[in-house]
Amino acid sequence: MPDHKLREAILKEMRSGKRKDFTKSSLARALGVAADQRSDLRRAIDALVADGTLATLKGARYEIRSKTARKLAGTIKFHPRGHAFFFPDASDPQNDLAAFDLPPNPRLFVNRRDAGTALDGDRVLAEIAGPSPRKAQNPPRARSGGNDQDGPTAKVTQVLARRSNRLVGTFQSKKNFNWVDCEDKAL
Repeated sequence: MPDHKLREAILKEMRSGKRKDFTKSSLARALGVAADQRSDLRRAIDALVADGTLATLKGARYEIRSKTARKLAGTIKFHPRGHAFFFPDASDPQNDLAAFDLPPNPRLFVNRRDAGTALDGDRVLAEIAGPSPRKAQNPPRARSGGNDQDGPTAKVTQVLARRSNRLVGTFQSKKNFNWVDCEDKAL
């Protein structure tokens, strides 16, 4: 089965409403995929996850990103102080389905604790949250630096694609502890 037809069959089965979420095995059984074509199925599922059409759940399960979920795909950029900004991808059709109105060219604040394992420049799936009630009661002081914390914020839920799989830096070693000092200060 060609890749595009397999992707369409996966989405059709998941939209049928028989189940809320699927594993790779349950999709293979539902679609009647032969054992020698399972690698094609895995590649198709991975491609759907990479472009943000499917969301990964615990237990290696998958579901279609829902319209009501406040999740958007985009790029994350880190600030030297540790926090980051999330830039939703305007060209992603799944972002249009999210029930969240954003101004043109938005950037959403990401607390360092909410960045997960994302690195600078990664394509990520982020959940959007409103400002915390504490921040609404206590507006930021003028000296705060204005890092957009008073508006909606984002929390990284999944890394869709890495910017690069290479890090450049200097290898350091002390006794039984080793690390790399990266040249890219955003990392």
